[in-house]
Amino acid sequence: MIGMLFNYFVIALFLWAIVDAATRPKDAFPWAGTMSKWAWVAALLGGLALRAGLMPFRIPGSFLISLACFILVIYYLGTIKPKLDDSPRRGPRDRGSW
Repeated sequence: MIGMLFNYFVIALFLWAIVDAATRPKDAFPWAGTMSKWAWVAALLGGLALRAGLMPFRIPGSFLISLACFILVIYYLGTIKPKLDDSPRRGPRDRGSW
């Protein structure tokens, strides 16, 4: 029961990270010194597919793959997202002062 709840928690983290990465401006990623926006979205989608695909099976090595996917999403949310939060915002409201 706890294991299944943890799996759903990790999938929720992936969904949060994917939505976060997809809704950021693409210029923020090079500013933060990381991969491009769509590379992060693809990596997170791949991690989600691997993680969700391995949930119903007990195959050798699935724990290590699941652990790598978990580390990927934690790395994005813990390291990359704060850098993106600090990136300068450019848009119609931030055109400078009069």
